[in-house]
Amino acid sequence: MKLEEASIDMETIKAQTKAASQLKKIHKELGGADKIAEHLDNVRDIIEDANEISDALAQPLGADTLDDDDLLNELNELEQEEMDKDMLKMQPTPKTTTTKAVAKEAATKVAAKHAPKEEEDEDLAALEAELHG
Repeated sequence: MKLEEASIDMETIKAQTKAASQLKKIHKELGGADKIAEHLDNVRDIIEDANEISDALAQPLGADTLDDDDLLNELNELEQEEMDKDMLKMQPTPKTTTTKAVAKEAATKVAAKHAPKEEEDEDLAALEAELHG
């Protein structure tokens, strides 16, 4: 049993040695961790440049571009023009009562309320004169 374990251990060591040798070879070809970090930085820079180019190409061309505020102002102006047109189409309301007629009617009502009071005051004055007289 020990012989089998020793044989398995030896095969394991050989496999690990071969794997380590292959890893060293691959790392040497890649240039090591610093070279990989430099490569990844270059890839990030290239991707950033590509994104900037895409963003630039996505922008509308020409000076006639409008932002949301400009569009909203234009919409408000168009709505106001439409309301103005509708107002001009409306017919004036017919005159029912003039201000003078309303004032005259109110004065008549006030005078009617005060007239009985004045008559009452005169009647009371006459009664008092009779009593004192």
